[in-house]
Amino acid sequence: VCPVLEWDYATSQPKLIGKCTGCGICYNQCPRTITDPVQLIGEFKTGYVASAKLPEIDSGQDGGTVTALLCYLFEEHLIDAAIVTMKDIKRPWYPVAQIITSKEEAIKSSGSIYCHSQTVEALMEAIRQDFRSIAFVGTPCNIDAVDKMLNSPAGMLKYFMRAHILKIGLFCMDSFSPEALYTFFEREGIDLSKVKKMDISKGKFHIYYEPDSEPIKSYTI
Repeated sequence: VCPVLEWDYATSQPKLIGKCTGCGICYNQCPRTITDPVQLIGEFKTGYVASAKLPEIDSGQDGGTVTALLCYLFEEHLIDAAIVTMKDIKRPWYPVAQIITSKEEAIKSSGSIYCHSQTVEALMEAIRQDFRSIAFVGTPCNIDAVDKMLNSPAGMLKYFMRAHILKIGLFCMDSFSPEALYTFFEREGIDLSKVKKMDISKGKFHIYYEPDSEPIKSYTI
């Protein structure tokens, strides 16, 4: 579709043969990209910007909405358990997937960790423990995995379980190896046991000793 882009058979890659105007047509027409909002997000009724007002929730990543939803589900007895990612108590900021069963545990799990967590494994353990109404909090790749296990013709959960699963998806910007990332932070003199929050915004990774203060370190990613 582009007059200055052609296929290079020697390298098996597209190659510019003139000046790119940045029109975006090649990207939008590529069969391996998703640019339509309906395709990207899926079917949805509407969108909201939300922030939790529960006084107990003071450590949410971006408003504490997911934590507030879990608290409501537990309070109304709509779920028996939830699958969340929490910080390992033995290794600061290392992720561990946990089965939680109360509002208090939901509040403790608040906040983001930018490392992959084996939440699907924790979900299977919750099912083996006979929990029958489960909220599952995960990043898009984990949500897709559970959705396929529930709905595909050969989905194992579709045929081998009777649990009801409420999927709560999180946006995922970046995921890092804790062994690589935290080793780098330690070399930089950062005490992970004192870190209260990490976040990513405008291409920078920020680290905070106090959540509402200025970051102690910021790294371009």
